[in-house]
Amino acid sequence: MKKITMWLLSFVVAVAGLCAFVACGNKDITGTYKFQSLKMTEGGMTIELKVGEKFMGLVELTEDYAVFEIKEDGTFSVSVMEQASTSGTWEEKDGGYVFTSNGDPISAKLDGSTLIFSEGGVEFTLKKA
Repeated sequence: MKKITMWLLSFVVAVAGLCAFVACGNKDITGTYKFQSLKMTEGGMTIELKVGEKFMGLVELTEDYAVFEIKEDGTFSVSVMEQASTSGTWEEKDGGYVFTSNGDPISAKLDGSTLIFSEGGVEFTLKKA
């Protein structure tokens, strides 16, 4: 009986470890991401805008301010304020992702369900919908 209990316990631990490994290792970037925040730093001054806040007291920023659609076929599309849009290709590179539109690449990293673009003092954060 003791051997069976030990074997069963070992089996449960192994299955739990495998499930945790599969869940943590799944970095599927494809899907729809929506605006969460924009942070700009220049000359020692930082401005941060988040969903639900008003920009310059005029425009309330919603999740739909920027919608980023990443597709399995290596393409993406972005719409900003439901007016301006662009598209391009993406690839996984050096532990992050590179999105290229009109020949201009920009890097991003995936942190759980959050996609973060950071370049030149600007950090743009989107969350998977």
